[in-house]
Amino acid sequence: MTTTVCTVVRYSCNITLLAESTLASCSNSKESLMKWTKMSAAVATVAITIAGLTACSGAEGNEAAEIEVLTGSAVGSAQHSALESAADAFEKDNPGVKIRLVPGGGSFEGDLKVRLAANNAPDVFNTHGWSLDRYSPFLVPLSDESWASDFNPVLDAAMRDEAGKFYALPIDVAVSGIVYSVPALEKAGVDASTITTWDAFEQAADAVLAAGIVPIAVSGKDNWTAGNLSDWAAPGYYSEKDLTDLQDGKFDTGVYAGMLERQAGWSSAGYFNKDYSSATGDDVNRLIATGEAAFAFQGNGLAQNATVLNPDVQLGFFPVPSEVSDPYLVGGESMAYGVSKTGEHKEIALDFLAYLAQPSVLGPIAESIGNGPGLVNAESSLGIMQSSYNKYVTEAATTVVPFFDRVHLPNGMWNSMVIASDAIITGQSSSGDAATQMKTAFDSVYGQD
Repeated sequence: MTTTVCTVVRYSCNITLLAESTLASCSNSKESLMKWTKMSAAVATVAITIAGLTACSGAEGNEAAEIEVLTGSAVGSAQHSALESAADAFEKDNPGVKIRLVPGGGSFEGDLKVRLAANNAPDVFNTHGWSLDRYSPFLVPLSDESWASDFNPVLDAAMRDEAGKFYALPIDVAVSGIVYSVPALEKAGVDASTITTWDAFEQAADAVLAAGIVPIAVSGKDNWTAGNLSDWAAPGYYSEKDLTDLQDGKFDTGVYAGMLERQAGWSSAGYFNKDYSSATGDDVNRLIATGEAAFAFQGNGLAQNATVLNPDVQLGFFPVPSEVSDPYLVGGESMAYGVSKTGEHKEIALDFLAYLAQPSVLGPIAESIGNGPGLVNAESSLGIMQSSYNKYVTEAATTVVPFFDRVHLPNGMWNSMVIASDAIITGQSSSGDAATQMKTAFDSVYGQD
């Protein structure tokens, strides 16, 4: 007698076992599969004592299948390594299936756009914040998957459509505020918990500057960091009526100019690092890691980068001040994966997502990114940012608003936000002119999603 382990997966597999005149079989009925998937997030393992095992047959069975996963992560990064471990484990459980992880690069978004236009989508791909507004027409709805009930509600506004459907597995949820250096604020005599208004923020920045520390670290080379200034601050300038107007295609330059005018004031006051135009993202990481800069408008991944440079770095975050409400945190879709609805091996691809959705798999990947998990039944540690997360998210239940550009602006506006803030920081444009350029861009793309 031999003991054989059979991994039951979504794709068809009819196994006939003959052991001591007993016939056993497994089917691919929806009811049976739902029972199996409830036993495990991805697969159910059945130990069967038999005298022999015949070959598996069916629609795909043991037929070799390669699943291409466009990861959006860089080779050597913590998240890519975590994905590699998950892919290796899935392949071991599913002989004949190869998970080919394709790393991301600077041309990731453009390459994906070309492939979608050519009807040559990867089996699975990172939706990089746009699973709903940009990619949902290309993706399999996932709302009925076995793990869907654990979808983190913080992501509802960003990832669910009006019918409640979502189209990507959220590995993590980006919940962020304004990152600060603990030693920088201590040197300047500033208590981060007192920064609840923009006036208080500017008073803190003045104290930091007087102490010889850069108030706000931003990169002109990786100028998405400039765009973040507006993405973080904009929700605090728009009333509910203003947001409704945006949804209806009405862009009020006065509201946006008001936000940019504050950034212009920061530039005039010398709050930004003097080498902004030549500074890289790594330079920002270094300034924060060494305490040479006090604030950064970035996600919690900055803490990981800073920790690499300085293992003893001390960082935290606090909610973003608002002109129209209480302080808030920004959040939304970060690393998320969808399945192409035209893929040759959709069922296997969905199985791979179900495997990633297991708490023991998803939690460590989310942790490698430095964020909380995208499914509520998983756990991850935010490392040095955990205390801030506990204070403002777990205990205070601070309001989390979605990233402004992803929900309130048409697809294609991000670069315009970056350009506008960059022009303000460098003094190349007035707040009014930059806001007018934003309106022009808004009017040109509104209704084209």
